[in-house]
Amino acid sequence: MLATCKSVSGKGKEYTTPFLEDFHLGYITGLLDGEGCFHVSEQPKGTSYYVAIYNTNKDLLQYVLDILEVGSIMRSGDNEKRGYKPCWVWKVQTLAGSFAVASMFEPVLLVKKEAARKLISTLKDRVEVIE
Repeated sequence: MLATCKSVSGKGKEYTTPFLEDFHLGYITGLLDGEGCFHVSEQPKGTSYYVAIYNTNKDLLQYVLDILEVGSIMRSGDNEKRGYKPCWVWKVQTLAGSFAVASMFEPVLLVKKEAARKLISTLKDRVEVIE
């Protein structure tokens, strides 16, 4: 099974989801279920949304970035000050990217399925899906 390829447009930015082989789809789904976050919050100034994976292995997050071709990697928190390994986050904060990533993985998520559905439901009227 390959993840389907579609383009999503929102707020002037477009993201085309890549075709994913089973291995990549399954591996990234596990990362999203275990270390991921589908965030959406309605606020007076607008809606806050993103998809993220947190990990102490920056190379692992680079793999996700290379496969999905969306998002960015940045340092997260101040773990080193507390004697822990540095933590990194791969994060997608664009409307089109957040919606597309949540839509691509929602059918195969177990733990984070409802969070992904909430993000999709909140953003669906703000994007255009071009199949």
